[in-house]
Amino acid sequence: MSSKKLRGIYYDTETTGISSKQDRIIEIAAFDVSTGATFNELINPQMPIPQGATAIHHIDNEMVKDAPTFEVIGKRFAEFCSGDDVVLIAHNNDQFDCLFLEEEFDRSGLEFPKWKYI
Repeated sequence: MSSKKLRGIYYDTETTGISSKQDRIIEIAAFDVSTGATFNELINPQMPIPQGATAIHHIDNEMVKDAPTFEVIGKRFAEFCSGDDVVLIAHNNDQFDCLFLEEEFDRSGLEFPKWKYI
C-alpha cells in the first residue's frame, strides 16, 4: 500500500458579489503548507465593484484598475497549484470559491485543473 503525501494549499477568493455566473473574482490568495510559499494577486474584473462588496473585503475599483485580468492570474494560480498531489482547501469551497474558479477559467478559455478539494 503506497501512502502518497498530499500537498495542502489553503486558498480564498474575493469577488464582486455572490453569483458565480454574474460576478467576478477580484483577488486570489493562497498558502502552500508544504513549502510555505504564498500567492496573492489582485484581478481586474472588467466590471465595477459594487460598494456593498467593497464594504466587506475593502478592495475597490482603484485598486484593481491596473491589475491583470483573470486570464493572466488564472494561469499563474494554476501553476502555483500544479501537481497531482495538490489538495485545495477553502472555508466555503463547494458553495463559493470553487464555483467562481470554474466560471472564471471557463470565461477565460483556460482549461480547469483537476484539483482535489477539502
